[in-house]
Amino acid sequence: MVLTGIILALAVAFTAAGFIIYLADLRKDSNKPNRWSWLIWSVSAWVEALTYQAENTDWIKSSVLFISAVACMYIARAIWKGGKWETPDITEGFSVVASLVALVLWLYYGETLWAHIMMVVALPIAFLPTWQKAWKDPACEDSHAWWVWTVGDCFTLALVFTNYESPTELPYMVMELVCHAAVWGVIARKNIARVVARI
Repeated sequence: MVLTGIILALAVAFTAAGFIIYLADLRKDSNKPNRWSWLIWSVSAWVEALTYQAENTDWIKSSVLFISAVACMYIARAIWKGGKWETPDITEGFSVVASLVALVLWLYYGETLWAHIMMVVALPIAFLPTWQKAWKDPACEDSHAWWVWTVGDCFTLALVFTNYESPTELPYMVMELVCHAAVWGVIARKNIARVVARI
């Protein structure tokens, strides 16, 4: 129980720190995030947190997801409030549809598991615009928040394993870790290449 508490505290601390860092970078205009990605993440984070809790009924493991959902919504609001309207591309549109389908499956049909699976599929698709944008211009997502979130995801995954009950607990946690790490990797790769080119 003590170990679980320590891991939970670390997962929450790193996850919250990531959002604080990202918001600070956003206010300094040091990064230019994809507005649609954050809108999708804020919706999908809530759907995932609620369906994950409904599937696994463990508030300790779900708590990190709910914190992320609240923070995602806050950042999405800040991004949309300060930006101009942009029509979503095919990838962004598909992610929005996937999130809506998950909501219908869960709320109307009561298919919590399928809604959960839909969110696992929608997550990497929602990250595609951010990966593409970061690949072309690392400065648009050049924030330390990405590696902080990646570390937080590792602790969240460790938290799941402290009281592992079902295979349905793992896919979203693993996918979120991979998605955050991929953004961090793209930014790091480009920054390293830029430094090497100057030598």
